[in-house]
Amino acid sequence: MKANKQTGFTLIELLVVVAIIGIIASIGVVAYSGYTSGAKQKVTRAQHAMTLKYAQSEALKCNWQTTAADGHLTCSKIHNTNELATAVRNAFDGELLNPYKSHKENTVAVNSTYYGCSEVNYGSISVNNNSSRFTISSCMGDGSSPLVQTVELQ
Repeated sequence: MKANKQTGFTLIELLVVVAIIGIIASIGVVAYSGYTSGAKQKVTRAQHAMTLKYAQSEALKCNWQTTAADGHLTCSKIHNTNELATAVRNAFDGELLNPYKSHKENTVAVNSTYYGCSEVNYGSISVNNNSSRFTISSCMGDGSSPLVQTVELQ
């Protein structure tokens, strides 16, 4: 009579494989988290630069046009408080989204002053202007001070 020999994996072998998969997965989660954090900061920096360049170009258009910012700005009012800032925000309404929020939230806001960055305002861009200056500040999401740039209006 032949003895039936059972083939397959032992419980120990299966536990070792599961442990190895768990270790590899934990390494991947840490690497992915660092990757997404860096990507969100890069998106915020790019949106900051895009917003600043847009505001500068639209302000320059006012030297030879009566309206700018896709019709959101009447050039004769460019030196009124937050007139350019509001036009920039309206032009980007629904276009630039905050990379730190899981729900749709516009990135650009008018006249929000950031004294420090926290998780509440990571990815946010604040724009404002007075009669002679346009200021943009952004929270990058790395816990540092906001990135602030000011340009003179012509």
